[in-house]
Amino acid sequence: MSRQQQSTGRRILGLSLLTVKHIIKWICAGITICITASMMMADLSTIVSPETWILPAYFGLIFPVLLLLDVLCILLWIPFNKKWSLIPLFGLLISFFPVRNTLGTPFGNTDYPDDTHRLNVLTYNILGYKNLSRDNTEFFDALNAMDADLICMQEFAVATESGRALQTETEVCRRLERYPYHYIHYALRSKYLSSGTAIFSKHPIIAHQVIFSSRFNSASWADIVVDADTIRIFNCHLESNQFSVNDYDLKDELAEKDVTDAAVDYASRIAVKMKPAYIMRAQQADSIMHAIEATSRPAIVCGDFNDVPVGYAYSTIRHKLHDAYVNNHFGYGTTFNQKMLHVRIDNILHSRSLHASHYDIGDTRLSDHQPVSCLISW
Repeated sequence: MSRQQQSTGRRILGLSLLTVKHIIKWICAGITICITASMMMADLSTIVSPETWILPAYFGLIFPVLLLLDVLCILLWIPFNKKWSLIPLFGLLISFFPVRNTLGTPFGNTDYPDDTHRLNVLTYNILGYKNLSRDNTEFFDALNAMDADLICMQEFAVATESGRALQTETEVCRRLERYPYHYIHYALRSKYLSSGTAIFSKHPIIAHQVIFSSRFNSASWADIVVDADTIRIFNCHLESNQFSVNDYDLKDELAEKDVTDAAVDYASRIAVKMKPAYIMRAQQADSIMHAIEATSRPAIVCGDFNDVPVGYAYSTIRHKLHDAYVNNHFGYGTTFNQKMLHVRIDNILHSRSLHASHYDIGDTRLSDHQPVSCLISW
């Protein structure tokens, strides 16, 4: 081969390598722009109602994944092209509040020694005792051991007559005799079973009211008197996505096999299933927010929102309230564990005139949710 041919070959090879580098660069740039745009869509999910536009809600659901990808983009671009790292950095900066709501605050969990009133609050979706035997001894022993002053339960279920698979309301109250005051709202009443939300308190309940009630879900409030102060307690269980066991099993199967076409079909089916739930939760969240704004009393909002921290329902209910998790915890916390789905959908919010400390997510296997507790003081 002549020198001219060798020189021409090197130029072609050099040109090819340069072309490949440019292609890779622009592919990475396109991915970066898509991730940043997805972060912005997730941000929109906190202010745009799913009734108006459903798409941002799906991006809000996967925000932790988008956050991880965005940070990776920043780190990968810095050594090669610092200008391009500004794009994912912009996405991170405009997502400050969603990031904070997801990961909490690293300098939280402060005690308030000057506060003279204290209330240990616990919220727990108990799954209707489905993981337990009829006498539920393990559950009631664990609940009493937590020694809360106030318990808000969701998916609280009782039998309408004794001798059946569940205990009756009278039997449950007997097991929780340390809590002489209670308010129960049954969203579902059938021949053999009633289920809904329940508030059990060591302090007197002087008033209560239902905010909304659907077939399985509801929200209500109750006023309790602590010393000489009256606190309004909101117990909320918002619309669930109604996923079946088959939905979770199929998700695990697809994750193992990496079947692309089937995965797309599964995602489409799940999206269709989630849309009406998102819309109904938005309506329910608006009702709860109006009820919170209508009271002049200090408020504590507990419950299973069935919505992640980067979502319309959570953001609407929280509004001007503080989140006990955000101010007292740092890291990715999960309160619902089902197969591969690990999210924080159970919350304790409170008025700004109240303080939260000693936040804790329990570690039990008595339900598909974990109990959430904190100390409220003022």
